[in-house]
Amino acid sequence: MKKFIYTAVAALAGMLAVSCVQENELVKFDPSATVAQTLGDIQGCALAADGEAITTTFKKADFGLQAPAAYTLFAALPGTDFNPMEKVNATIDGEKITISQKDLNNLILNLGGEADTDFALEFKLAGFLTNDKGAEIAGSRVYSNKVSAVFVPYSATRLDVDIYDHVWVIGASSTIGAWAHDKVYQYLYNYNKDGKTYTGLIDFGEDGASGGWKLTGIAGWDDSCNWGSEAQGESAEQSEIQLITGGGSKDIKCLSKRFYSLKFDTSSLVLNVLAGFNNIGIVGSFNGWNAADADCKMAYNDAYHRFYIDYTFADDAELKFTADDSWDLNWGVDCKNGGDNIKVSKGSYRIYFDLNAGEYSFNDKMFGKDEPGREVAPEPPFEGWSLIGAIGETNWDTDFDMTEKGEGVFFYNGVELTENSEFKIRKGHDWGVSYGAAAEVKIGEAFAATTDNGGNIKVGVAGKFDITLDTAANTILIAEHQENSWSVIGVNGDWENDVDMKEVAPGIWVSEKINVTSGDWKLRMGKAWDVNRGGAAPAGIGAFVEAVQGGPNVALTGEFQVVYNANVDALGTLGWGLVGSIASIGFGWNEDLPMNLGTDGKWYSSPVALTTADEFKLRYMGGWDVNVGGTFAAAETAFEAADGGANIKVAEDGTYYVIYDPTAKTITLSKAFWGIIGDFNSWGGDVFMMNAGEGKWVAYNVALNGGWKIRQGAGWDVNRGGAYTAGAAFAAVPGGDNINAGEGSFDIIYDSVAETIEVK
Repeated sequence: MKKFIYTAVAALAGMLAVSCVQENELVKFDPSATVAQTLGDIQGCALAADGEAITTTFKKADFGLQAPAAYTLFAALPGTDFNPMEKVNATIDGEKITISQKDLNNLILNLGGEADTDFALEFKLAGFLTNDKGAEIAGSRVYSNKVSAVFVPYSATRLDVDIYDHVWVIGASSTIGAWAHDKVYQYLYNYNKDGKTYTGLIDFGEDGASGGWKLTGIAGWDDSCNWGSEAQGESAEQSEIQLITGGGSKDIKCLSKRFYSLKFDTSSLVLNVLAGFNNIGIVGSFNGWNAADADCKMAYNDAYHRFYIDYTFADDAELKFTADDSWDLNWGVDCKNGGDNIKVSKGSYRIYFDLNAGEYSFNDKMFGKDEPGREVAPEPPFEGWSLIGAIGETNWDTDFDMTEKGEGVFFYNGVELTENSEFKIRKGHDWGVSYGAAAEVKIGEAFAATTDNGGNIKVGVAGKFDITLDTAANTILIAEHQENSWSVIGVNGDWENDVDMKEVAPGIWVSEKINVTSGDWKLRMGKAWDVNRGGAAPAGIGAFVEAVQGGPNVALTGEFQVVYNANVDALGTLGWGLVGSIASIGFGWNEDLPMNLGTDGKWYSSPVALTTADEFKLRYMGGWDVNVGGTFAAAETAFEAADGGANIKVAEDGTYYVIYDPTAKTITLSKAFWGIIGDFNSWGGDVFMMNAGEGKWVAYNVALNGGWKIRQGAGWDVNRGGAYTAGAAFAAVPGGDNINAGEGSFDIIYDSVAETIEVK
């Protein structure tokens, strides 16, 4: 009898970021019809700690339906038929598998391998479907073919991270990597080797865990094992947290103490907080059972995840371990919470307390000696560029390291200078090569970088500045820093260096051209994560979607310029745009005001104030290979869009939005745009809505308060009101009553054909 699994597959329909209808239909999955993945050869070798990573490829499984799938590599001893089998710590990207030689060496030693002796392994790849939370769907797992290889391991000292399967704890604190996987050194371990339960004690540092953190199944951001909060709706110090997986998961922020003992189940995605505290101390007959005794607080060894203290007992004594100067948490005999007092003979000891192992010990041989710790690789010599000078409180004694952005281009954003500040730019924290300036510089204008210890660079005014060094052009540019500027982050996996965006018109930001070949990206403000935008992938060039605060990463690849319209909170890419001499937005012939592609195939600009002195054209993707112009006659009247045609000029001053119909090859300048006005903006300064085609107008995330209306052309001749209905579209009444949806941020959709308004 065949076994079938039914799973809900979401089908999205609707127009451009205006309305989305989600329909659920049951899709039948037949496991017996699945074509399993095929694993490629793995080459054996003599392993080395610094050896080049071992790579192989595979062909993905065909599950017979469109649904998310994940893969895990396993290894086993020959002849065991993979019973038992060990999970291999491997990075799987697309159809490529990468294994570090250090990780493979640890796995072999854990399986009983001996240094400098041949050791055979067999590998196979598991593939399985995942649900909307990224968890494996029972009954969907299939295995690949078997691949064999022989390796020669090397001798190595191993900690728990080398012995047990583990998950990464990564977050804002430097003790958990500061969001860099290669700096993580604390983990939860699969001590019971059941393949799903991970436990451990984590030190979140002096600032505690409130800065935000997540769990990952690999040393990277794979959506199949990227675990975080669904909506950050947990209560403070919540003891059980349901996590989700994927790029849309949020940082865990409900915990605030320094140390937490945690348990995570990768099958249920439930995170249990077993204990949380800020310090551990010993208390007993030797100090009057004073849990707050500052002289009895233990230090923490993050390599061996154990607390320790050197203490001399003048007499035989009894003791316990307590947390946070109180008895709420206390451990006694057999490391049990609330257990009996522990007896200790007089003498001098290093006392160890290990919550991971559930044990304590008294070591007289370690008393007074250095505590072994994790090996920290020395920082490589700095080879980049840095600022140095009289900057802030420093006086030519501190380097401010610049970040490389593209080949030969380095920048430092947000340096604070006074009118008396002076500095230079030097290479490698050394004076062998440095750049100065011949004279006082002008903000916003690139100047020649003077070598051979030229004069100090002086801005002459106080403020916050962004400084860019172009070593190829030998120029330096100093620009005013914009705290509220937007940028793109995550391009091709680079989550450290932002791609700057420029405000080409009020609230409309455009990036330089980027080429995204893999991964995904987001937008963020001020190069920080407090304000960031994600969302669904736009349908194509010129299409826009809702920009969601804290939303999922945008999975759009290709070569394009990213556009963020803060006025309606939408993101997309630059397709057709206005370019020219337009005084009201202050740009010339080298910048574009983006247009959005409607579902009707027409392109729509934002409203822009034009005078009879302004001239502009339309061009595609910021280049001149494809451009159109023409002769304007009157508002609301279409005219021919001629390839390479004349500059467009209006006959009278006014605010217009531009409509380009590539099918009819016409351009229309219209004053019939719609905006939102009301108590929230003191009935002045419309929030212009975006034309999404087919008569629909949209604005996302509008902060409303009190009554409001929708009006055309920023005037009152044509306006719409109505009686607000929660959760449904309501009639748009010409000249109707003020609409009141309450206080909050809402998405507003006006359908000028059906004459309805919807507030979400």
